[in-house]
Amino acid sequence: MTKSNDMHPICEQFKRLYNDNVWLRKTLYNLPIDLASKRICESVHSCVAIVVHIDKWRRLTIDQLLGKEVELPCDNFFSEFTVKSRGEYDSLIDSFFSSESIAIETIYGITNEKHFANDPYGNRTKYATILGMYEHDSYHFGQVRVISKFLDRQ
Repeated sequence: MTKSNDMHPICEQFKRLYNDNVWLRKTLYNLPIDLASKRICESVHSCVAIVVHIDKWRRLTIDQLLGKEVELPCDNFFSEFTVKSRGEYDSLIDSFFSSESIAIETIYGITNEKHFANDPYGNRTKYATILGMYEHDSYHFGQVRVISKFLDRQ
């Protein structure tokens, strides 16, 4: 693996993942709140539970990239989550999209000498953590897509 002086290509990948997913923004903001909290089956989380999970996990990862010590909760940020109003739901979605911008800004701020440094626990490099965040978000975006398609048919 070659070391790069520039996080620009990785940030561009994140921008494409986040900004080019017009369907995700449209899907989430247009999803009725009763369907947002609905599970399509017992073993699959609701769209809102996944969105809350991604947002909290992403913010924890950002803190980790900034050198803060973090602790993953035992539920891995997955809990039953039911929204009670459109305002509450829209706030969750706004927070979710806000953390995308924060992630990109954080990644841009990581310099060459820092992005190959280990995280505070010595487990992996910041570069590996960034790639993990990309894979994590991509995976869950796909889940939201599939779940929303099932919800459209109900």
